[in-house]
Amino acid sequence: MNRFLESLRAAGVPDVVLSRIPEDRVSSSSGTLAWLLESQLVDDRLLADVAAETSRHTRVDPPQASSIPDPVVSMIAGNVARTSLVAPVSDDGTYLDVLVVNPFDRSLVNAVGGSSGRRVRVQVCARGALQELIAELYRSDSEQMLDSLGEDLRAQREIISSGEESDDAAADSSPAARLVVGILQRAVDEGASDVHIQPSPTGVHIRHRVDGVLREVSTYDANVHQSLINRLKILAQLDIATRHKPQDGRIGLKLNGGTTDIRLAILPSVRGESAVMRILNQSGGPLDISKQEFAPAALEAFKQGYHASYGLVLVTGPTGSGKSTTLHSALTDINKPEVNIITVEDPVEFRYPGVTQIQVNEKQGLTFAGALRSILRADPDILLVGELRDGETASIAMDASLTGHLVLSTLHTNDAASAVGRLTKMGIEPFLLASALRVVVGQRLVRRLCTQCCRPAEMSAGQLRRLGFSIPEAAPDEAVVHVHEAVGCSRCNDTGYQGRLAIREVLVVDDVMRRMIAEGRTGAELAERAIVAGMETIRTDGLRKVAEGKTSVAEILRVSA
Repeated sequence: MNRFLESLRAAGVPDVVLSRIPEDRVSSSSGTLAWLLESQLVDDRLLADVAAETSRHTRVDPPQASSIPDPVVSMIAGNVARTSLVAPVSDDGTYLDVLVVNPFDRSLVNAVGGSSGRRVRVQVCARGALQELIAELYRSDSEQMLDSLGEDLRAQREIISSGEESDDAAADSSPAARLVVGILQRAVDEGASDVHIQPSPTGVHIRHRVDGVLREVSTYDANVHQSLINRLKILAQLDIATRHKPQDGRIGLKLNGGTTDIRLAILPSVRGESAVMRILNQSGGPLDISKQEFAPAALEAFKQGYHASYGLVLVTGPTGSGKSTTLHSALTDINKPEVNIITVEDPVEFRYPGVTQIQVNEKQGLTFAGALRSILRADPDILLVGELRDGETASIAMDASLTGHLVLSTLHTNDAASAVGRLTKMGIEPFLLASALRVVVGQRLVRRLCTQCCRPAEMSAGQLRRLGFSIPEAAPDEAVVHVHEAVGCSRCNDTGYQGRLAIREVLVVDDVMRRMIAEGRTGAELAERAIVAGMETIRTDGLRKVAEGKTSVAEILRVSA
């Protein structure tokens, strides 16, 4: 049970506020407090009072900054203090006393203890008061950084206006460059898939998407914003003077001894430009289809589809659902010397020996459709098209699949059956699609339970039915179903989860399905027929993985509701 949540309710925080807390945050006191601090729906002084009482720490008001000796202040770096909201107040050689807003964040306490070489004693302080203390303690450090960033921004403008190339060494040592590298290094270390940089009236907020969930990790002064955005634009070779329209680019940055590829999207907003960076998978493969955790029957159906000599094989799902990983696992399985495989991708995430891989570059006129037209003259056996983005690309891929080629691709849809409707809206005739389509995989990614702290639990078959799960009719409502649930520990940053896995459904296009597609049947009708023919839905596959202790019911509901 989340004791902090119950204490908030007892302290008078209305249920209408508590009900807005996302389900993944409700599972831990640390997550609940962090979300409430971010949302500012509850007074930070009340949050401090309840957090101190629940965690059994002392609630204090901060001392005067002048009363804290400089050697004590230097025990925590200024950027750590500002981003993690922690301030040192005293040190006796054994214990370091610190003020925090989130006493449930054990990873922060461990990190401070490890860096300072002291045992850490925690006291709880209201967020606003602590921010004021930190700003005063590290004022000179902050001013120096902002001054340096301001100089760096002016230098960048001069370089752009003069049309000269900057010196790489000088650029890499600039304050903005160091800040960008620090932000991305932390994201890579934490296993983030995306980094969000968002301006607000109070500062620049850095958020990471880890295991599919966004969380704020740091905040910088608002004066840093434009220099940070401009540095990213320069790295991605974008127009530094353009601020009122979206821009997309790529960055190659050396981190951890290798080059990390990053896809950058700059978006204008009412508070200034925001940036989203997708950290691309650089595993380099090979990927093993047997390790993708398909249900046995679903894997066999998928294999029959992509081992065919011709036709269209699709993997569908929303952005960030692992479609490319599944598709490339299939490609690895059929990559043999006797077949000519050509891929058209944006970007090329996995690299293979013996495979011709083409990187789309729309700025230089190399589009999916243009590349596909040329590829068909290069005697391919198998084509992998990164995504069917438009009608022209879909039409060329369809023609290829109907003329003796096996075509693998991805599509953005909510489920496997919806792929048919999506392609017909792109202009593909139903009778052609019926002839070409072999198999469609629909999938989602769910967070994997932390093996160190997850615990077994029980639910009734009736509860699961009411939540929308398909439970065999033979099972009475009171029948016990063994599941597992998240708890939270220092290893998983108190979230209860660590890593992700896919839950899937595999729709096979048999003769009956082919006839229904040609007749223009709806996605719901196609899905119903597929289930009758033996397809297990995404939720059913998810419930199996819950029973195996890999994930939780809450996770399945979060991604498939």
